[in-house]
Amino acid sequence: MLRTVMMSLQNYISPRLATLLIAIVIGVISFVIFSRDLSSYSSYHGDEGFWIETGKWTVQKFFIERDFSREQWWTKELRSFGAVNPNLGKLIIGGSLCINQHCHFSGLPKWDFSQPNAWNIKEGNAAPSDELAIARSAIVLTTALSAIILFTTTVITTRWSLLAGIFACIAFLSHPLVVTLGRQAMLDMPAILFSLLAISIAYKSLISDTGKYTIIWFFITALCSGLAVSTKLNAGLVLIAIIIIGIINTLIHRNSKAYLFLAINVIIPPLIFLALNPQLWPHVLNGLKAMWAFNQSLADRRTIFTRDALWTISDQVIAYYQRIPQNMFNLSLFILGLVLMIKDIKTTWPLLIYGLVSSLGVILWTPLNWNRYYLPAVPFYALALGFLIAKIIISYNNQTVHVVNKHNDFDSNLNTATKS
Repeated sequence: MLRTVMMSLQNYISPRLATLLIAIVIGVISFVIFSRDLSSYSSYHGDEGFWIETGKWTVQKFFIERDFSREQWWTKELRSFGAVNPNLGKLIIGGSLCINQHCHFSGLPKWDFSQPNAWNIKEGNAAPSDELAIARSAIVLTTALSAIILFTTTVITTRWSLLAGIFACIAFLSHPLVVTLGRQAMLDMPAILFSLLAISIAYKSLISDTGKYTIIWFFITALCSGLAVSTKLNAGLVLIAIIIIGIINTLIHRNSKAYLFLAINVIIPPLIFLALNPQLWPHVLNGLKAMWAFNQSLADRRTIFTRDALWTISDQVIAYYQRIPQNMFNLSLFILGLVLMIKDIKTTWPLLIYGLVSSLGVILWTPLNWNRYYLPAVPFYALALGFLIAKIIISYNNQTVHVVNKHNDFDSNLNTATKS
C-alpha cells in the first residue's frame, strides 16, 4: 500500500517536491513522537543536569557578559564539562533555556554517580523537570532535523527512491541509541545533525550538478563540519572523512574545483572551531592539548568501569556489533546493503568513505562500551539499509516490467498467428 501511495505521489508531482513534502512530514512526526514526556526522569542520565548548567553558564559568558578571558573559561568549577569540551552543543542547550527565561547558573548538580538514579532524584540532585523538558526539546528538534537530512540524502543517493528514504529514517529513528540519545539533554544528537549536514552537502556538491553555486556548497560543507566538531570532538570523524573525500576527489579529477573543495574543507572548519571556543584564545596549542589529553584520559577510566572496559580489538568489534546491528539478521541486511553500495561505487564512494571512517573510528577509538560513543555509526547503518530497500524495489520493478513485456509479446504473437 505504501509503495502504491509513493508511486501515485511521484506521478502527480515532481520528485523534488515529493521529497520535500515527505521530509517535512517525517520531521513533524519525529518531533511529536520524541517530544512525549520530556520532563520524565524515567530515562534520565546523570550528565543531563551538568550539560544544562554548563549550557546556561556558556550562554551567559558568550552572549550576555561577552567575557572571553582565559581565566573565566578554564574555571575548575565546571570540571570536565567546561573548557575541555567544545561549546556549540552547550550553546544549543543553554540557548533554549535562556530563551525560555531559565538562564540563571545554579552551579553544577551534586549528582552522585555511585548511587542509583532513583536515590539521586529523590535527593534533588537531578535537573528541575521544567528545565529538563526545555533542554530536551532542543535536542528533539535536532533529532527531527537529522531524520530529514538522512531521508533526503538517501533519496538522492538511491535516485529518488522515496520508500528507501522512509525505510532509512525508520531504521534510524527506531534504533535504540537514537531512541535514548535523541531525547536526552546531551551533546551527541546535535553533533550527528551537523555531521549529516556536512556529508550530505559534500555528496551533493561532488556528485550532483550544482552549477554556479558549487563554491557556495563547498563553504556550507566546511561550515557544517566545523559546527559538528565544535559540538563534540568525536564528530571530528566527519571532518576526517570529508578531507579524505577531498583528497580522493583531487586525485581523480585534478582540476581547480577539486583543489578548491579540499582547500576550503581544510581551512574553514578549524577557523569555525576557534571562533566558537574562546577557551583556546590566545594559547591555541595549549588549549588543544588540554582537550586532547582529556579525551585520551577516557581510556584510563577502564580501570574504574571494569564491566564496560574494552581492552582489545575483538572487545571493540563485539561491542560495535552489540550496539549497532545488535543481531545477525540486522548485520546481514547491513552487509548486503554495504555490498550493493560498493557495486554502485561510482556514485556512492563519498558516503562509503564516511561510513568507513565513522565505523572504524568508533570501533578503534572507543575505550568504554557506553551508548553515546556509538551514535556516530548509526546514520550510515541506516543509510545502507535504505540503499538495500532501493535495490530491492528496483529489482522488483524490473522483474514486473519484464513479465509484462513477455505477456505483451505472447499476446502479439498469438494475434499474428490467429490472423494467419
